[in-house]
Order: sequence, then structure tokens, then C-alpha cells
Amino acid sequence: MSDRVLKVALYSIGSTLLILIITIPLIAMLWISGIQYHSRWNILFFIAMITIFDLLAEYIGRMAVDGFATLFSWTSKKRLLFRYILDFFMTLLITHFVDECFKGVSLSTGGEIIFAILILLFTAVLEMNTNEEKEA
Repeated sequence: MSDRVLKVALYSIGSTLLILIITIPLIAMLWISGIQYHSRWNILFFIAMITIFDLLAEYIGRMAVDGFATLFSWTSKKRLLFRYILDFFMTLLITHFVDECFKGVSLSTGGEIIFAILILLFTAVLEMNTNEEKEA
């Protein structure tokens, strides 16, 4: 019985750490962007909404990039550039949409642009690290 309790405790701690590892950089990026919010729960709900919509947009964006790359026979550099541009505008659109629909949090237009740029840079750095690990 104690092994089961230990597994549940480790799973809970691991899940909590994973959530913190994901949300702390997002909160920092929003803070840099000049976010204004009513409570901490509002900002966490705001991040959850952006994440859910962004995951859907990521799948649609990857399909669009693969489709255009196949259709026009793009090189890997053009494909990467198009994907980053599409990611930037999709993140900007999602952030603006969630900001307008969710009244507990407000970002200025400049803050939305800064947040989209920071998300793009964060994604690019993570992908560079992933590519380096694959090559090694």
C-alpha cells in the first residue's frame, strides 16, 4: 500500500512541477507585456484559454505550412520562416481574441504584440534546443 501512496505523491509533485514550469514563463511574459488583472485566478484562466486555443491553432498552422510547402516545393528555410510568421500572427490573433472576450484581464495592443513576440522567441529557443538534442 505504501508503494501506491508513494507513486501517487510522486505523480502529484511531478504534475505540479510541470504546470509551474509551463505557467511561470507565461506569467513572466505577460508581466513584461503590461498585463492588468483582477485576481490570480483570472490570469491563470486567461493563460489556460490562450493555451487551449493556441494548441488548436498550432495543429491548423502545421497543416497549412505542410500544405503550402508541398504545393510550392519550399526549402526548409522558407518553410521555417513561414511557420514563424504564421505562429506570430496566430498567437497575436488568439491573444487579442481572448483579451477581448475575457474581461478579468486586460492587455494593451502593444502588450499583445510584445506577448506574441516573446512567445515566438520562447518557441524558437525551445525548438533550437530540441533540434540540438536530436542531432546529438
